[in-house]
Amino acid sequence: MSPSAPLRRSAIIAIGLALVLFSSGVRADHAHGTGPTTASGTIPLGPVGGGADQATVSLSLIGISVSSGDSLRYSWAVDNGSGPAIRFQVFAHSATLHVVYVNTSGARDAGTWQVPGADPYYASWTNPANRAVNVTYVFNGIPTQDATLIVIVGVLLMLAVLGYVAVTVRGIKREAKGDSNAAAPIVDAARPVAEPHAREDRATPPR
Repeated sequence: MSPSAPLRRSAIIAIGLALVLFSSGVRADHAHGTGPTTASGTIPLGPVGGGADQATVSLSLIGISVSSGDSLRYSWAVDNGSGPAIRFQVFAHSATLHVVYVNTSGARDAGTWQVPGADPYYASWTNPANRAVNVTYVFNGIPTQDATLIVIVGVLLMLAVLGYVAVTVRGIKREAKGDSNAAAPIVDAARPVAEPHAREDRATPPR
């Protein structure tokens, strides 16, 4: 067996473990916000001062599941974008908390908001016009990716691949060196090589 074979197996095992960790991180990431969620609908708003000029929806009750680090993507339009302009807000609200994170006005709007925590979140529309309108909306809850875990697993995977390449190249060089040594003639250094003696010509005596 080649001496580098155990090292190659170790590198392959390291690559496999890194891939398992990466897939586990991806699955954990999707579980963070229970995966992407979507909600859409239409909300009627009455004229200002009539008691029905404001509508508020709980994001969790309409099916949007978001938590700290997730993103909320929203888009809405008043009477297909023709107006009039209304006010839109995204806010957190509880018995001890009321924080407005998105506050805008217009006949339509779209954007992305990064969720700061795990509070109850709401969206509201307020109609300042003297006539009734219909608001169509779409919300998308997008779970965040755990960047720290992905970076760590990526580094481990890169190191494992580099280690496998280095071990493979070293093994190839070692095997090539062994083949060249096997092909070279073997010389016994302990046995002296006899040097050729000059032939001595002797004259034949006359008879």
